[in-house]
Amino acid sequence: MGAKGPDRTSRATAVRLVAAWIGVLGLSLPAAACVGGDAPGRQQVGHSGDRRQERQREAGLPEADHPETANAEARHADGQPTSRMPEKGGVREAASYPVGLRILHLMRAGRPLTTLVFYPAARPTAGHGGGRSGRAKTQRVPAAGRFPLVLFSHGLRSSPERFAAALSSWAAAGFVVAAPTYPHTSEFAPRFDRGDIVRQPDDARHVLREVLRLDVDRRDALSGHIDTERIAALGHSAGGYTTSGLFVAGHDPRLRAGVILAGWAAPGAFAGPPATMLFIQGKADPVVPVKVSRAAYDRVPWPKSYILMRRDSHGTYLRPGDRGYAAMLATTTDFLRGTLG
Repeated sequence: MGAKGPDRTSRATAVRLVAAWIGVLGLSLPAAACVGGDAPGRQQVGHSGDRRQERQREAGLPEADHPETANAEARHADGQPTSRMPEKGGVREAASYPVGLRILHLMRAGRPLTTLVFYPAARPTAGHGGGRSGRAKTQRVPAAGRFPLVLFSHGLRSSPERFAAALSSWAAAGFVVAAPTYPHTSEFAPRFDRGDIVRQPDDARHVLREVLRLDVDRRDALSGHIDTERIAALGHSAGGYTTSGLFVAGHDPRLRAGVILAGWAAPGAFAGPPATMLFIQGKADPVVPVKVSRAAYDRVPWPKSYILMRRDSHGTYLRPGDRGYAAMLATTTDFLRGTLG
């Protein structure tokens, strides 16, 4: 797929927003983003730059305080509690890489799939690219080595930008994280269509294929840095539905793990090659009740865990400052390391 010039206005806006989140984590972000794919930029496909600017103003800087973590239990299939959630601070201590950002403008059958790609970056040398996050002068060079690929799917009327803190933290922990914006269910969709989620698993598969191609493209900075044999998928709410739709009969056996945050199962989900699954659910969730995610969990025939966040709702563990954020982030990071490490 040939490259085409990016929409620099929308690109810069997205980078500024993500930089605001990453700065609080003490990570590093390039001042410029590299763009691949032949789709037009967000504004050219009807995404509003003004709305993205508004999202930046609303988000601001997240709270620096760590939220409470001892509010959930992990349960095995028999329903018995296992160990407590990790103590707060564990993820921050484990984060060892600066973080780089790419923005890919991808297209599948006329469906624009702008994708944020966070990746572990090399540490800046003394006097080059140091200082406060977001002020680096050049594109971050990927860190040495190969890193497992993680695909993240947002929910209805949401976007990858809303999850930038978690996405960058997973990248800092040693994963390449790709997060597409789905064309008809995101907060930037010009024509919102809830029913379009049935097409999103195919969108997600397309994004995975395109990101994996970067590893074999010798002209690309990420060439040789993506571990193409170790892949996981995560998603929140309708993004959990999208994630489950990747694990159907005949799915790529390299897709080894999945995390469903307050989601439900797509038709035909949980078939084909085995994969380890993690479900995280807020007990007080009125949008996706416990019985819905539990029904999806019960369908999984493979190794699995179900974590009930006893004092959380549908979105009270997704961003810094949320009650259950630190617990969610520590648990998902440990899960990814355990299944893809």
